[in-house]
Amino acid sequence: MSEIFNLNVCEISSLIQNKELKAEDVLSSYLENIKKHNGDINAIVSQVPSDQLLEQANKIDSMDFKEIKRKPLLGIPIAIKDLEDTKGIRTTYGSKIFEQNIPKQDGKIAERIRSSGAILIGKTNTPEFGVGSHTFNSIFGSTRNPYDKKLSAGGSSGGAASAIAANFIPLADGSDMMGSLRNPAAFNNIYGFRPTVGLVPNEQEDLNVSDRLSTAGPMAKTPKDLGYLLHVISGSNWLGKISSDIKEKAKAIKSISCKEIRIGWIEDLINQYPFEDGILDLCKDCLNTVSFCGAKVSSVKSKLSSAELWESWTTLRSMSLKDGLSSKFNMRENKLLLKKEIIWEIQKANQIDDLQIQEAKHLQIKIKNTLDELFLNYDYLALPSAAVFPFDVNFKYPQEINGRALDTYHRWMEVVILVSLLGLPCISLPCGLNEYGVPTGLQIFGKPYSDIEILSLAETYSNTTNTDKIRPNLN
Repeated sequence: MSEIFNLNVCEISSLIQNKELKAEDVLSSYLENIKKHNGDINAIVSQVPSDQLLEQANKIDSMDFKEIKRKPLLGIPIAIKDLEDTKGIRTTYGSKIFEQNIPKQDGKIAERIRSSGAILIGKTNTPEFGVGSHTFNSIFGSTRNPYDKKLSAGGSSGGAASAIAANFIPLADGSDMMGSLRNPAAFNNIYGFRPTVGLVPNEQEDLNVSDRLSTAGPMAKTPKDLGYLLHVISGSNWLGKISSDIKEKAKAIKSISCKEIRIGWIEDLINQYPFEDGILDLCKDCLNTVSFCGAKVSSVKSKLSSAELWESWTTLRSMSLKDGLSSKFNMRENKLLLKKEIIWEIQKANQIDDLQIQEAKHLQIKIKNTLDELFLNYDYLALPSAAVFPFDVNFKYPQEINGRALDTYHRWMEVVILVSLLGLPCISLPCGLNEYGVPTGLQIFGKPYSDIEILSLAETYSNTTNTDKIRPNLN
């Protein structure tokens, strides 16, 4: 029933709840595709046995109308990112330290997805503790790109993005510290949405919202489905009515008129970064489509410094990673099991003093003030989602771009840090394929809590373009 793959999630769930489509048929379609192609792509890991999954689907189908509770994801098969705890399903965080870990309870995101009626079929692959924008680890190996299986699917939500693109699942949760919802979305020609930090709860609920660098968010083939999943996973006590209003509106994203919308292409910052040939051309084509929708797109001189961005970001990121990892395990005892990039981050954090943290936060405020001024004249700002196209899956990370050597394992993803540093809502729009048939994406981001407006703009874009409908040929 391949036609199921052409339905959005709201349609599938509605058909299941109205007894017009069997949850078993939906599940079987996705499981069949996983059986045929996941061996090559390696997006789904720790898969729950099919008979157990089909039992869950049959239970849904056996309910009569009076028994069916109107749950938004009833009967929808989903795999949860392997950084999120799932009750009874192996959760490794991509690390040998937790290779046999089976949580006794769900994490916050998994609990919300499960209670919404979804069928949790397993996990999506991720790099070790989500570090690095290329999905590989010592337990499951590398996730491959469905558009070209010799290439990376990106990361750290690479398993989620490739699983959606390959029709293993209709949508997925992901998380994003340094582009992990945006980079894999770009690499797999789907949509990835990084919500305003604080809208979606996480394990850092005790932190002030302004100190959080990471957030969970949705990935999907359509903006409508992004909103639908955001409706399920969002809702924060921190934000009260702001959060509840966005949560309510997210479940029914609609296209909007773009005639009054102003978008700034941050040209002077882009000029400070290297890009692989073809990236900027496809991003500009994407912006031309947005312009065709009625938006006014223009280049903007931002006065942003890539050096200041990098200094602030890398200091705060290393401290955040150290704090997050130290809460999970004893780093000294398990050092030999960690990949060297994680050790590098921990060593860097150990060398950071209070003065450096203070300076990083000072720069963060300075950068925020610069953006606040830009948002007086522009509704949204735009940057590429990645500086390179999907690269050889056997590489750990790119070491140069257009002849410019890169000094760290994550320097190639520098273009995403402005959004992450300020906790802004941001979507990666699929820009289609280059001459070699591999994808890239464009970031559109706005002021805090403009999440619904950004998703609505993306829906208008989706209704105008066909680039987001180009699916990989897996045969």
